[in-house]
Amino acid sequence: KLSLTFASAASLAQVIPGSPRLQSPSRMMLEARRVLLIAAALVAWAQGQYFKEEDRQLAAIAHNSVDQHCHGGKFQGSVDRAGSIADLQKNVGGENIALEVLSQATSSEDAQDVFMEKYGTTWMLQRGAALVIGVIMFVFGFGLYWTKKCRCCASERPTQEYQKTCVVIIIVLTLAGIVWGSVSAVRGFHTQMMGFQNARCTFARFLDHATNGNQAQQDSFIGIFHMLERLEGLERTFDNGTAFTKASENILEETDKLNRAANLANKNLELLTDALQANKKPTFATTEPTLHDCVLCEAALPYANNASTTMRNSVATLLGQTRADISGPSEVMKQKLQSTTDVVVSWWDATVDGINKMYRDGIFAKWTRHEDLVKWILLIAVLLVTLSAVGLIVTAVLSVYRFKYHEMKEGFDGDEPTNPYNVRIHQQARRTWCWAFVYVLSTLIVAGTLNVAAAPFSSFCLVMHDLDGAKLEQIAPGLNLTLNGAKGTNLKEVMDKCVQPSSGDTVNNFLLDMLVTKHGSKTVSLKESLKQNARDVVQSRFSSVVQSSAGPAPPLLTDPVMQKLREVLKDNPVDSLVIGNRLEFAKAEEYTDLRHDDNTGKLRKPLGMDSAISQLGLGTVLNSSLACPNFTLTAKLGNFSQITIAGIKEFADRLAPLGDIDPNATDTCAKKVLCKPTTYWEKKVVRAYNLNQACLAGNRYMDLKRRLLTEDAFRCSLFTKPGGTEACDPKDMQKFFGAYTGDCMDAEGAVTVFERRCTLDAFSSYTQSWDDRLANVLKRADAEVERIRVSANVSLEQLIGVHIDSPIEALSGAATCNFLSSYFQKGIDGFCYQGIVGTRQIVKSYILCAVWSALLIPTMIGVYCRSKGNFENWKSDRTEFMELKRKQEEAVDSLLGKKKKDGQQDSDSDSNVDG
Repeated sequence: KLSLTFASAASLAQVIPGSPRLQSPSRMMLEARRVLLIAAALVAWAQGQYFKEEDRQLAAIAHNSVDQHCHGGKFQGSVDRAGSIADLQKNVGGENIALEVLSQATSSEDAQDVFMEKYGTTWMLQRGAALVIGVIMFVFGFGLYWTKKCRCCASERPTQEYQKTCVVIIIVLTLAGIVWGSVSAVRGFHTQMMGFQNARCTFARFLDHATNGNQAQQDSFIGIFHMLERLEGLERTFDNGTAFTKASENILEETDKLNRAANLANKNLELLTDALQANKKPTFATTEPTLHDCVLCEAALPYANNASTTMRNSVATLLGQTRADISGPSEVMKQKLQSTTDVVVSWWDATVDGINKMYRDGIFAKWTRHEDLVKWILLIAVLLVTLSAVGLIVTAVLSVYRFKYHEMKEGFDGDEPTNPYNVRIHQQARRTWCWAFVYVLSTLIVAGTLNVAAAPFSSFCLVMHDLDGAKLEQIAPGLNLTLNGAKGTNLKEVMDKCVQPSSGDTVNNFLLDMLVTKHGSKTVSLKESLKQNARDVVQSRFSSVVQSSAGPAPPLLTDPVMQKLREVLKDNPVDSLVIGNRLEFAKAEEYTDLRHDDNTGKLRKPLGMDSAISQLGLGTVLNSSLACPNFTLTAKLGNFSQITIAGIKEFADRLAPLGDIDPNATDTCAKKVLCKPTTYWEKKVVRAYNLNQACLAGNRYMDLKRRLLTEDAFRCSLFTKPGGTEACDPKDMQKFFGAYTGDCMDAEGAVTVFERRCTLDAFSSYTQSWDDRLANVLKRADAEVERIRVSANVSLEQLIGVHIDSPIEALSGAATCNFLSSYFQKGIDGFCYQGIVGTRQIVKSYILCAVWSALLIPTMIGVYCRSKGNFENWKSDRTEFMELKRKQEEAVDSLLGKKKKDGQQDSDSDSNVDG
């Protein structure tokens, strides 16, 4: 029982893992085991993750077993530890056999070989010397009884008074010794039974304390099942409706405004990107191709994509996504937390499993029945030996009494013809010495058997009474214990600080602070590991807040990528960067004649001096823009920088020599001409027909330009006003009293694109306005980041502190281990210093009884022989008997007379000296 008490205490540390987590199927077994753990608290939680209703019943069984095995009393009797240790050391021969064997053994199997090699049967025979002597006496005594005849019974011999007196004195002393030894044996039996009862009661109290705790002591261990209840409460932190989730909602409320701001900025960048992509090749509303490209759109598109990437990875977006992170299923967080609490649950699990076996598997009940069986066997043995002593005393007293006072019939004068001797004297004397012989045998056998049985336990007790971490490490191989790594450190810590604390050490030791485990590459306390793992679980759910709040958060408005995009859109005129596509014009049938009118004079080469015209052809300016003047790109447009783009006026100037000014020409610079006929050019240029066709194509080119200047050939999409059908522009967004209006978002933070077409002028204004539009939404995002970045992180720390760190601190404060020392010492006191020492007292008492009874045997044999010889050899002729009696009296008188004479001479000598 004591070893199980120690094992149960030590198991709290043995199962702390220093290795990777359990995997399937071990993991599945652990989860199945968890379901069996006990809830000794609220019935509403009886069907929880860690324990069920039947386990709560087991907790009640553990509590009720205290009344069953302790009978409501405290530790009974007193203990002399120093004297008990000395007695145990004497029993094992002065050295600790168990410690020596376990220290030299490499395994529990090897311990048997070490014991037999070093000590063997010799040691056991020495412990059972009384048993050996008893067996020898049994064989020799009964052999002698049946084979030998008592020679002293062959004649009648007179008995002197002094002989009777000597017999009385010997018998009185012998019987007094037997009485004292019997009383001492009964006291030893009582001490033994009291010790075993104390040990069983201590073990029951330990199981109850470990299971249900001790609420009467504020600094005591609160019980495994209350600990598990708190662990489940920690897990239930993540259930919907708890204080944790409500506090999480507060953080969500803080991040919701930022999420809307970041979402608005991202949606605007998406809208800009889509608009640039859609306007790279403008088309008319009739889906006719315009044969023009938007160079600005193509040049700005990479900058817009970079800006979108920057925005998606910004602190604003990541912090805004916290709502999506936290709003996920709480089961994921609970599963992650369960994986961290498995470290704690596993070592509670080992102890509870032992308790379960004690009660559910009936081990405790079996031990109790075995103890009761041993108790009754010992009780019967003690009673039989005691009653035998009583019977022996009665027969011895009667026999000696008759021998002393009633050897012959009263009034016998020596002349009567009848036998005067008392026949009952030798009959009772025979019964006395025979019974004394049997009594000696029985006491020696009982004493030897008990001493042999007590010897191993005596050695075990000597190991246990000062067992500490160093000694445990010394004997660990012999117990098949591995004390490497964190597991060994934990077990030794439990022994040194919980089971066997230093003398005078009254400081509470907390298991979760004392025990260590691996957290990554570091060795940390179990409490710190549990706190860090639980913190990691929460922070993994709030990863956006943790990661985004850790580093710097530069404003988006001044971000270089954002500034570059805004500069490109603001500093480059759109009309100058929408240009004709030379290849597409060359392929189009109605414009193909333009490509032959180049600057080499292919069409305009004059035939004479009086027919000279400008040699600048129309084909080289097919890629003219929609602006009137020429335009040279700045260095801010990447690959398109520092290129001069022809304007519409350049094309018109080259078209003008081919005809007369159109009287219907508008104010626009896209002026057409009245083309001169082929006959006009036949004597002036080499290719009159082709030049005429080029002029006509040039007019069609001008018609296309005029359409592009006036028709809705571009896309200027915005957002739809929430709840309406008209457009909504975020550049008009304003803030009033902390709330934004005109941001185009609905209550859920979503936006809807409002598709619309526009003219060149509107597209130019639309493109230019993106600078204000982006500035507006980026300022809002920066402001929200600045507002909640610190507060959200502080709120998260407070959330972890209140709902994670504080419960774990309370859990650690309730997991004290000082109570183990008291139960451990009381277990040793009861089992060793009372139970085993009481057994030793029985052994010593019975050996003493055997010694005194051995003195009784020859005395009673003498009485038996004298009384039997006198009775059987009596003769009516008393002459011979009287003569023998006279000689004995003369011999006695002569001896006494000599002594008197010697005494007289000494007296005379003293008188002479004085004179």
